[in-house]
Amino acid sequence: MENRVRATQLSYVSWDHPELPIPLVSALAFLAEVAAREDLPDLGCKVVTPDSVAELGVLGRAAMEGPTVRAGLMRVCKTYPTFSTHERIVLQKTPRGGRLLVSYDIPVQQDALHLSQQYTAALVQLFCLGAGAHDPVFEHLEIPAHPRCGIDHLRPWFGDRMTAARGRVLVMHLSDAVLDLRVQLPAGMSPNTPEDIRQPLSDAGGMEPMIRHLIGTMLSEGVPTARDLALASGLSLRSLQRSLSMAGTSFSAILDAARRDLALERVATGHGSFEELSVELGYADTACLSRAVRRWTGKTPGQLRQAARLDRGD
Repeated sequence: MENRVRATQLSYVSWDHPELPIPLVSALAFLAEVAAREDLPDLGCKVVTPDSVAELGVLGRAAMEGPTVRAGLMRVCKTYPTFSTHERIVLQKTPRGGRLLVSYDIPVQQDALHLSQQYTAALVQLFCLGAGAHDPVFEHLEIPAHPRCGIDHLRPWFGDRMTAARGRVLVMHLSDAVLDLRVQLPAGMSPNTPEDIRQPLSDAGGMEPMIRHLIGTMLSEGVPTARDLALASGLSLRSLQRSLSMAGTSFSAILDAARRDLALERVATGHGSFEELSVELGYADTACLSRAVRRWTGKTPGQLRQAARLDRGD
């Protein structure tokens, strides 16, 4: 499993931070790789457990705050842009209910698309069942087919009210009877607070801040290259360089800024020795790190760490 995570450029991701934004392309590639190796075309359904909605954190709470299935799904649609820049979720009204549409605005391999969309459908089904809906939950389900297996392997999960989507959009048709079911937060689960809801990732100030954040997380596994970033972004190296140039920046400039942010944070918080930090950020030795910190702040790493300790009252 560790090799598969590394092969799809996700080895830097901390399992302790499940809401950390990660490259969608890499996540979908990992899902498709595991499903193919294990011969599990229904892997997206198999990984869903009775606790899966609650384990979604902010998104799960957004759904379960209700007071109805309809209101919960509408709140998820509103909240979702804080977690994804390239996946769209929309709830549309229909004469006898509604339809929930899920799509990507980037190219996605058909097997990965099928797996991710069945996972989404399984989560929505679980949410509705938890509110008291009966099988089959969906009036009709249109799901992109697996390139080799089609959709028949999903019938044990979703029943026979299912067809292969003509396009690449997952469409879940829900009746008013299901949408009007009451839901409530489980005992012990608190509703989201305004602090829980981040601004939409696409509104985070353009391309540069998002890439700087991504590079910052990738630094835990070593210094990434422009090619690493292009792969994680689903772009060719040339397209990435052109996009950064149009945004008035470059990979090296963003990398330097990300290294600076992480270095100053680690120095101030006392996280690790200066030797360890030098290795993590790709500096030849602690002297190189010290010169960089002095260039940024006018102080040595030791002076910064001591000042931070005094501020904290350590």
